[in-house]
Amino acid sequence: MNEEFIKEISIPILNSMSLPLLLFDDKLNIIFLNKAFETVCLIDGNSLIGKNIFSCHKNLRSTELGKVEILKLKDYKEDKSMLSKMELKINKRTFHAFLSPIRDKKSGFIGGLLIMMDVTTEKDLEKLKAQTFSTVAHDIKNPLIAMVGFASLLLRGKKGNVTQDQARFLGIIKKEGEKAIRLADNFLTSVKIDFNKVGYYYERIDPKKWIQEIIKKMEPTFEAKNLDIIFEAEKAIPEIMIDPLQMERAIENLLSNAVKFTKEGGKIWLNLNRAEKGDGIEIKIKDNGIGIDQEFLPHIFELYKRGIERIEGTGLGLFVTRSIVEAHGGKIKVESKKGEGSCFTIYLPFFKNNPF
Repeated sequence: MNEEFIKEISIPILNSMSLPLLLFDDKLNIIFLNKAFETVCLIDGNSLIGKNIFSCHKNLRSTELGKVEILKLKDYKEDKSMLSKMELKINKRTFHAFLSPIRDKKSGFIGGLLIMMDVTTEKDLEKLKAQTFSTVAHDIKNPLIAMVGFASLLLRGKKGNVTQDQARFLGIIKKEGEKAIRLADNFLTSVKIDFNKVGYYYERIDPKKWIQEIIKKMEPTFEAKNLDIIFEAEKAIPEIMIDPLQMERAIENLLSNAVKFTKEGGKIWLNLNRAEKGDGIEIKIKDNGIGIDQEFLPHIFELYKRGIERIEGTGLGLFVTRSIVEAHGGKIKVESKKGEGSCFTIYLPFFKNNPF
């Protein structure tokens, strides 16, 4: 087959495809776009031939992601394939756009391919599902808050003295209610994370005092299992810029996991230090509990994944924790051996770039 024949049959084939498709050369100028691309973008393909790819739709030239992903293809020198994905909004519809470099052995990068897939229906269903779940979680959470509040009121003797047995039962109601509220909060946060709807409100805080307050708040939880909580902090750690409420949730998730997976009478260590490079802080939460199976470690921060089978839980907490930490420009890692406990390390920069 000669090149002319291949060209003659390839263009009709590409035009017959239902997926919008566009080809560009090594200078990022458009050399071909099929009929589906013209239809989706409501443009005349012939008028765009020879123009820069950023001319084909405002999403690509106005969205930094589009610029970064396309320019990344051009700068990608290694001789292997790479596929980048981004989301575009075009004429009230949602598309997943896939970018791939085109190369030959002699010249290297000679152009790129952009293919789009309409995911509007899937996105609408996801949004409906998220709204339904959020409504259900809110409806469950509100009576739980009332239940915990009344149990606390009775435990403090505000409605008369309670017997030892009554206090024990009320304590169980309060503890389980608080656990269910935390679960509902994590669920709501995970839904918001999926749709980039989590709001962060940054302020300067003293990290040592902030962590001490979290520990004090959780003292009843540690005492219920007779666990020792050992807190050590470097002196004179500077203030950091964080959302204290969101980060408190992240720390509480890790401490709650440490409590859950540490046997009665065990120990939990919480260390606060400057990061090695001095540009932030490190928070380490370590326990001498049952540890995590090695096969689960690579997936421990994924949604609905857990490190221990046959243990109650949803796998939401660590996913939420990682998302909160990363939103602060930080990182989280875990080290664990089954039967020897786990150690989670959070790195947070002193000041995240442009937090406002």
